[in-house]
Amino acid sequence: MRIAYFHGSSGASGDMLLGALVDAGAPLERLQAAIDCLGEDAPTLEEQQVDRGGMRSTKVDVLLSKPIPRSEGHSSPRPLRELLDRVENSTLPNQVKTDSLHILNRIGEAEARVHGVPTDELALHELGSDDTLADIIGTVSALVELGIEHVFSAPLHIGSGVVRSQHGTLPVPVPGVTELVKGSGAQIISPPTSARDVGELLTPTGAALLTTIATFEAPTMSIDAVGYGAGGRNPDERPNVLTLWIGDADTATKAASNMIVIETNIDDMNPELFGYAREALSAAGARDVWLSSIQMKKDRPGTLLSAITPADRERQVVDALLKETSTLGVRVTPVRRWEADRTSETVDTRLGPIRVKLKVLDGRPVSVAPEYDDCRDIARRTRMPILEVMRVAQRAADDRFL
Repeated sequence: MRIAYFHGSSGASGDMLLGALVDAGAPLERLQAAIDCLGEDAPTLEEQQVDRGGMRSTKVDVLLSKPIPRSEGHSSPRPLRELLDRVENSTLPNQVKTDSLHILNRIGEAEARVHGVPTDELALHELGSDDTLADIIGTVSALVELGIEHVFSAPLHIGSGVVRSQHGTLPVPVPGVTELVKGSGAQIISPPTSARDVGELLTPTGAALLTTIATFEAPTMSIDAVGYGAGGRNPDERPNVLTLWIGDADTATKAASNMIVIETNIDDMNPELFGYAREALSAAGARDVWLSSIQMKKDRPGTLLSAITPADRERQVVDALLKETSTLGVRVTPVRRWEADRTSETVDTRLGPIRVKLKVLDGRPVSVAPEYDDCRDIARRTRMPILEVMRVAQRAADDRFL
């Protein structure tokens, strides 16, 4: 299992995550291609090598194609719904779109709690520009490109002192960061009270990304790639760098996949709504969602809705289930899941390169399957039946790996 481990003493921000991932091998042009799926006026990523406290590191900047609208010297607030719609209406691959929407929704939920407004009425200030979208989509896409299946993180350094915002001067960590960290399982580290104020180290975008995608523990792993992502500042007292290790988890780590199954019985809901509920559960972090026909009291036919999810996403998935269905309660059962190794590879075919998913047992590939999104895109472009495209990919993959 390919895993990633983020750690560093200078906090985390969206551009630091992007820089670390690009420095570890994620191709910038592929990340840009994903961001271009937003359509007209999509931001541009720019990479440069910089020095941070004597360490060579990669800085990735987000260049906006049009200026941010401003009112009275500040950027104008932008409705959360507008950001969500831009991602939903994009041509992003399904996995990247789903994960990006999940992270955006977590930002929205945190900011809505801070400001005491419903999420559908929320407008974002600093987080409302397209560079937030670029940080999120770029990070999610980079993890996909690198074949990362599980993300881990060291405790988060939050900083100290105050920071200026469009809401005035706020204490560090700002309330939005506190809400994102709350309930995520993340451990935080503050400077000792005797130390001078260092400012904000953990930004809302960095907090949203790591508390959504990462498990906060140190994995047992072999390292074969390292990345260093630079922040914008270059203080004298420390390298302003986020470090990323990439490698393979050992067998013990793969076997220790603690999951839960969340279930409920429903017999009074419009069947048309189950599809939307499944999407909501997946966006909340469920790994798989399925429906089963059951017999309920008074001989009424019903539906058993089940979702398997990481234990640290329990609250989010339960909330989604209670909000999007008619159920009054759910059952939660701990389970342990063993997983085969999986990796993503690319095969060259007469139709062009196509990604395939490889299943590996005891170090040997035992099966391979074409990536549906790649086959779909080629089928649309060439007007070939998708089954034929998948057969071409399957033959090439079998010849290469099996």
